[in-house]
Amino acid sequence: TLVAPLDHTLPGPSPALHRAGMASSSSPSFKSLHEAACAAGEHTYIDPTTKLTVFTRVAHLDRGTCCGFKCRHCPFAYQNVPSEKPAVAAPEATATTTS
Repeated sequence: TLVAPLDHTLPGPSPALHRAGMASSSSPSFKSLHEAACAAGEHTYIDPTTKLTVFTRVAHLDRGTCCGFKCRHCPFAYQNVPSEKPAVAAPEATATTTS
């Protein structure tokens, strides 16, 4: 049997963004898209440069806590993001023997 591939495409900008004039080909900044999406109560918007879906401040506030992934619009001051410095492994103990 043949199985149709799953369609993982995301819907385009919401009607609220079209009404705000943000979905034109003039590529507004992500900041203006974010503000328009938040004003419309949207949880996501499409970044005009990367075409990736980005969570809005509204989505993060609905979640209630920082997820730790250093999201662009985190309203929780990145409180659960691990530190930037990689952990340094403790040096292995070397066994010394005398003969």
